[in-house]
Amino acid sequence: MKRLFLAGSVAFLSLGFVHAQDLDAIKTQVLLRQYKAAKGPLDKAITVEKLTKKPEIWALRATVYSVLAEDSATAKDQQDILRKEAITSFNKYKELDPKYALMADNSYTNGPINLYTAAFKKGVAGFNTKSWSEAFTNFEAAVDYADFLAVTKIISNKMDTTSVLYAGASAQNLKDDDNAMKYFTRLTDANVAGKEYEFMYQFLANYYMNKKDNANFAKYIKLGRSLYPDSKYFPAVEEDYANSKDEYYLNMKEGEDLFAKLYPRDDKDIPQGDMAVEMENKMVAAFNKVAIVKPEKAGLAFTNLGNHYINKSVAINKKINELNDEIKAANKNAKPDKTGKLPPISKEFIATRGGLNTEYHAYTDKAIASYEKAADAFGKKASLENIEKQSFKNSVSFLIDLNAEKKSYTAKSNPAESAKFAAAEKKWSDMYSKIK
Repeated sequence: MKRLFLAGSVAFLSLGFVHAQDLDAIKTQVLLRQYKAAKGPLDKAITVEKLTKKPEIWALRATVYSVLAEDSATAKDQQDILRKEAITSFNKYKELDPKYALMADNSYTNGPINLYTAAFKKGVAGFNTKSWSEAFTNFEAAVDYADFLAVTKIISNKMDTTSVLYAGASAQNLKDDDNAMKYFTRLTDANVAGKEYEFMYQFLANYYMNKKDNANFAKYIKLGRSLYPDSKYFPAVEEDYANSKDEYYLNMKEGEDLFAKLYPRDDKDIPQGDMAVEMENKMVAAFNKVAIVKPEKAGLAFTNLGNHYINKSVAINKKINELNDEIKAANKNAKPDKTGKLPPISKEFIATRGGLNTEYHAYTDKAIASYEKAADAFGKKASLENIEKQSFKNSVSFLIDLNAEKKSYTAKSNPAESAKFAAAEKKWSDMYSKIK
């Protein structure tokens, strides 16, 4: 019994002694960079519960596995497995050594250094191939490892600006603006600047403008203008932000955007039916709102309305011409009666043409009214911008032509009305010659 008792005791003590020796041996192998040789004893040691409670074993494991994961001699299918195990081991080490005391010993520092290097290289590879998700995930990890290396004073830099920059840029390309903001802000708070960093300040200014965060928007506009005085971006975006709160600007922009959609360059894109009617009503309302908000700046809005009604009248005139062609064709094929007279134009043709003529003149009347308001608004301004001056001339030119047309149209049917149009034509002709 004693022999068995003694043998058992010796075996127990020996086992503990061997494991302690194993950790020292593994540490020595790591120092000597004998990583492959260290892996076997390390895998055995990790199965002992008592040893798994020691941060040293996890720090050593993170080092060995991270090195082997990047070794070209390691099979491809094993590299990712080893890398994941290295990350798991490193996280376990941090859990067991929250003050990172072991990192004062160079024997344990290669783990986080290797993990940082691997993450950075994979981040670069993802960025170069525009695999933004892969790039962000790896640069995010690289930043975390670099922060650890800085906190533990393994490296002297307080921040790895390159990893932070590319983490933010990867997030930006992913349309993950919140994460992009987080990383870019770290750099701006550290006063990182230079030509290659301007886009970052532009992003933050735009980010806070969209968030309607006035204080931070103003902060980054001010920073951007001070760091990049020759940049046109910051003054422009500041003006856009001011305009985004200005009713004149908002209504003018809405009206112009709708005008462009109603009259696209390609006829196939012209809206039809109820959609066109809805867009037209909104456009007219927006331009009229401009005159209420800032009547002194309503010239352009009324010019656009005049142009809209001219476009409408042109479309009606096209229908009138097509109808006249139909009437000519009908007359050409008609047979005269016994007296040699051709049959009269059908009542349907006459009614249709009469309706189109009424519609045409209704639109030209609206065009005249709009151009008159535009001319009045422009005429009250002490000075005009180039676009206003051109619009003023265009408005008055249309008033001359429209009144001349109506003068001729009413000459026989209503001489008194025709005389009014003649006077208006002269009035606007005189004004046109005075516009400088």
